[in-house]
Amino acid sequence: MKSPLAIIFWVTFLFYAFTFLFTLLRKRRAESLGAIAGLIANIAGLFILVTISRHAPVFRLFESLMLGSALLAIIGLLFSSQEEKLPDVRFWVWLEMLLIMALAAFSVKEPSFFGYDYNDPTIVLFHGLRVAVISITLFASALYIQSRLDIKRGNSIAINRAHQGRNFLLLGAMLFLTAEYTGIRWCLRGWGDFWQWGPGFFQSTIIVLLFMLAVHVPGSNHRQGNWRPRLGIISGFLILALIAYRSTL
Repeated sequence: MKSPLAIIFWVTFLFYAFTFLFTLLRKRRAESLGAIAGLIANIAGLFILVTISRHAPVFRLFESLMLGSALLAIIGLLFSSQEEKLPDVRFWVWLEMLLIMALAAFSVKEPSFFGYDYNDPTIVLFHGLRVAVISITLFASALYIQSRLDIKRGNSIAINRAHQGRNFLLLGAMLFLTAEYTGIRWCLRGWGDFWQWGPGFFQSTIIVLLFMLAVHVPGSNHRQGNWRPRLGIISGFLILALIAYRSTL
């Protein structure tokens, strides 16, 4: 028999899948209702996670993806709108949502066991901000993808979308650096001079370099304008892959 947490997850997955379907069918009201229903089910799942574990849902992969999907849904509903032609920004947001849900479907659907330091504000902030970065950069990727399509359509809004994507990418970079700062404080408090290079620090370095390149590609030739949106497109997916991989170790 499936646990209540697994049931609420599949209900959430189903609502988001219907939202994407309604987007394809151009059923605008049904799309909005599906997205809101999915978000409500998503928040209900987070509530169950917090109730069972007694700490923020930011430690194990499944709970992090549930939180990330809720944040992405909120960002998508607040900062994008339904448009006349497909694909639009929301199309890519709901597609990214299905990707997150698919990853969560293959993870263990239970909260992480309570740890003695899981309610420490520094540790919660470190993990929580990294989850927020996933959602924000995925939304930035959706904006960059749509911007490239708008350029091919000759739509004048393409430049504005690229600028908006860059702004969200900058926000993601700021939050990631804040997370790394809290992580440094956490490390120094626990390890002091025993710090050593490891996979986690290598991952963080890759993400920081990605942000630097996506926001400002070195040089001033014509290729700079082509590489920046491409890096913006892959940023959200690469960060999701890196953090998800790290969570499984």
